[in-house]
Amino acid sequence: MINKIDIGAEISRGWTVFKENMALLIPVALIAGLLGGLTCGILAGPMMAGVYLIIRRLLQNDPVKPQIGDVFKGFEYFVDTLLCVIAIAIIIGILSFIPVVGQVVGFVGGAFSVTGVMFVALGKMKFADALKKIGQEVSTGPFWMFILTLIIAQIISGVGVIACVIGLFFTMPIGLCIAVCAYSTAFGDDPQALAQPPESAPPPPAQ
Repeated sequence: MINKIDIGAEISRGWTVFKENMALLIPVALIAGLLGGLTCGILAGPMMAGVYLIIRRLLQNDPVKPQIGDVFKGFEYFVDTLLCVIAIAIIIGILSFIPVVGQVVGFVGGAFSVTGVMFVALGKMKFADALKKIGQEVSTGPFWMFILTLIIAQIISGVGVIACVIGLFFTMPIGLCIAVCAYSTAFGDDPQALAQPPESAPPPPAQ
């Protein structure tokens, strides 16, 4: 069951995470983006998975602070994340020939691809299970609010290209932070809930 999210709140949370950790997130996003681009998208899935894992650790205030090299932990999910990216790319490729619709599908398809990779890396799912999960949630309103948040995150990520290419190094990690924040709220991985200590056991009855 997906939880409802507030788009404005997720954007605010994402910005806060980026602002407090930009020295780590900028080089991490740069490495992920370059390797994904230079390999024509073959490494895009596992590299993004590595970034998502780092951001979630930051959200959860992991006492062991993530390092730049942790981005390569996404390779633990190489096959399943690659399949997610390929599956969505095929769908986008087929629908892109339809005027206007193809452009819209590009944004939506990108959001679905991100969702699949998140299910694999953050939800510890296999490729088939990730697709099944998407199929189960796609008919619900909260899921589409989540997808809309991811689309907005994509647009924010791409703003850096319009302003100045170097700006992409700042806007891309902001978009990634927003995406992980939205996931954490929508699918019950809320760091605020995780941070709460477990309820203490009741005292034993008096003898």
